[in-house]
Amino acid sequence: MDGAVIYERISLMTRGDCYAVSVPLCHGLALNAIVLMAAVVGGKICIQESFDADEILTWMQQERVTHFFGVPSMYVALTEKKTADMQMPSMKVMCYGAAPMPIPLLEKMMDTFPTVKFFNAYGTTESGPTGLVLLPSVQATKKGKTGKPMPLTAVRIVNDYMEEVAPGEQGEVMIKSPAMMTEYYNDPAATFTMMKNGWLFTGDLAIADEEGYISIVGRKDNTIISGGETIHVVEIEQLLNEHPKVKDLVIMGVPDPLWGEMVVVTVVPVEGSPLTEEELIAYCKERMASYKIPKRFVFIDELPRSTSGKLLKDHLKERIMK
Repeated sequence: MDGAVIYERISLMTRGDCYAVSVPLCHGLALNAIVLMAAVVGGKICIQESFDADEILTWMQQERVTHFFGVPSMYVALTEKKTADMQMPSMKVMCYGAAPMPIPLLEKMMDTFPTVKFFNAYGTTESGPTGLVLLPSVQATKKGKTGKPMPLTAVRIVNDYMEEVAPGEQGEVMIKSPAMMTEYYNDPAATFTMMKNGWLFTGDLAIADEEGYISIVGRKDNTIISGGETIHVVEIEQLLNEHPKVKDLVIMGVPDPLWGEMVVVTVVPVEGSPLTEEELIAYCKERMASYKIPKRFVFIDELPRSTSGKLLKDHLKERIMK
């Protein structure tokens, strides 16, 4: 229940409020941060079998839904389908997380739901999923940041020697929280690797600014080595997500006999906006070092995702390499 109590402190949910649940209940976030949290405050939940934007919008109008959590792809659908005549007087809070939120999409969300307070929540299954939160009061001024530590939660950014790095320097995120796991079941080796002195290694790379706001910039295992250069995927994703004709994308390293790994971007263009590889390469050349520019762009209508909105990268990689 520790995770539920922590999320209750930041959720702005009260007795009588209603949380719409579209993410699978087998996920720690749905269970701890939504269902158990609602039980703590005496709230109501409405559960979808699978995400349906039209149904959620109907609930927001007719079921007096006050809270919603979604991954970025869910918010793409909601902002596309919501019309100006839809009245949602009960809607108070929308939380996002589980994947990087493109700033243009966040701005569209804030324009589409102007009276709603937005949160960004970051955590891992092992952490309960407690970690960082970006509160509504700084959404407009700290766009792109992941946030500061949640209540009762400590967060450090460390180097390979577990020494804290200075603001502006990159390191791995470590979390300590009463909601975090005690161990992996029947796997002491994995537990030893992931936990040290009560701290949990997340595998996520981050940078803190001078005010203590932390930005997740990638995964330790989500870098591409191309031509001997280390390329951080998130940096390229954030830049390409700002292109007005890009609706969705994913970046992967694909084996290549010349480069070792080749940076390949799979892009979903905005409907009705023709987009070419040449246009995106020119866009990248103006904004990044030459070694970071993707070697190949693939265009598809929709990215494969799980029921929770997670990208099915292995499935996509198989299609690309055929």
